Amino acid sequence: MYAFKHLLTALLLCTLCIIPYTASSADTNADYRGYVWRIDTAAGNAAELPHNFRTAASPFQTRTDAAKFGVDPNYTPSREGLDALPLSGSAEFSVPAFHALLKDLHTRAKGSICIVDLRQESHGFMNGNAVSWYGKHDWGNIGRTKHEALRDENMRIRSAQGKDVVLAHLDKKKQPKNQQTIRVTAAMTERELVEDAGVRYVRLAVTDHKWADPQTIDNFVDLVKKMPADTWMHFHCQAGKGRTTSFMAMYDMMKNPSVPLKDILYRQYLLGGAYLAYDPTTQHAPAGWEDADYHYKSEMIAKFYDYVQQNHEGNYAVPWSTWLKKNP
Repeated sequence: MYAFKHLLTALLLCTLCIIPYTASSADTNADYRGYVWRIDTAAGNAAELPHNFRTAASPFQTRTDAAKFGVDPNYTPSREGLDALPLSGSAEFSVPAFHALLKDLHTRAKGSICIVDLRQESHGFMNGNAVSWYGKHDWGNIGRTKHEALRDENMRIRSAQGKDVVLAHLDKKKQPKNQQTIRVTAAMTERELVEDAGVRYVRLAVTDHKWADPQTIDNFVDLVKKMPADTWMHFHCQAGKGRTTSFMAMYDMMKNPSVPLKDILYRQYLLGGAYLAYDPTTQHAPAGWEDADYHYKSEMIAKFYDYVQQNHEGNYAVPWSTWLKKNP
């Protein structure tokens, strides 16, 4: 029986490697297909916390980019309800940085810890390094369902075990630099890393630079509703900026509905996140996909605030996706 189970596992893994994908918009546009294993975070120093780590109780930072984003440097937002939130965010962590993160969070958390992975792109760990299969704009899985994206991720991480793999950082033009070939002796997904440490892992697959789709936000709202109030929520994406700030801000809104939208967005920015109200199309005509995405995200974060205002007293019985159809 033992041998049979291992044979069955091997057959399933082999099958996973050869099953073709269901055609999607990403599969018909080679521009976005992955072309390099990017080093997101090198294994580095085991004592180092992930880049862009902050908690809701972190002090406000002095930002030097306020003028670029149209932020009033003289406005100090309220911290009402902020310091008590069991909430943090960061960039992607290496394996050593994950253990440093857990050590830190265990000193802060009164309840359990939940790691919320916001990345749609295929990523994982090779020899302790955080890596991702990078395509143009980080859109290697754009157009794929969550199931398809996770299948791609699992196949790529599994197939790297025991192989020689080329890893690289990216230059300013997103081309590989400082390439290195490693023999992968330890390959694992983030779910495996987190759950092996006895911590809950949740995946909300959001395309980089984009606003999350309605079903993903429905899942997020449901997660927050059902999570014990003392559960420590740690959100992360690749850089710890756009997607991470969006979900930290939405969590802040749900937990502190009496705080004005401006204060929520300012304080998440001053903690070290992105300024979610930034809309370059108010300064000049849209110049490309980034401007259009910034504009859309600035509209949607304000809509989510309106959703919270109208639905928090009913404990969000109306899903975001349903509300959004009636409030386009």
